[in-house]
Order: sequence, then C-alpha cells, then structure tokens
Amino acid sequence: MTLTVTPEGRLFLDKAPVTLDTLAPTLKTLLNPSDPSVIIAADNSATNGVIVQAMIKAREAGAKHFLIAVQHGQ
Repeated sequence: MTLTVTPEGRLFLDKAPVTLDTLAPTLKTLLNPSDPSVIIAADNSATNGVIVQAMIKAREAGAKHFLIAVQHGQ
C-alpha cells in the first residue's frame, strides 16, 4: 500500500485521491492484516506537518510499519 504526498500536500492512496479525513477509513478497508505496512512516498518539498498527519491517520487505520520513500522535486 502506497500513500503519496505531493508538494502541494495532496494525498493519494495507491493513486486514488484521499483527504486527511477520508484516509483512515479508506485505508482500513484496503490494508492487508497480515502485512499492515504502508509506503510513504513523499516529495521532498511536501510539508512535514502533512506527512506526519497522514502517518497518524494511517496508524489509526491499523498500519504498523512505514517505509519512507522521498522523491526529490525537479
């Protein structure tokens, strides 16, 4: 499961747009219980606040492990 954070702070869950309000309930239905991992693909210019808030919401949905993949903007 990949959660993408754009430089503008927009969120995508496996390429489907979500908001901070819809992230937890959407992720909860999609998260694999045997591997509750989420890859955070964040652009390096995305604000840390949005990334942290998204990670908190993912944790509320049941995510246990995070892999951070930083994308450098052009």
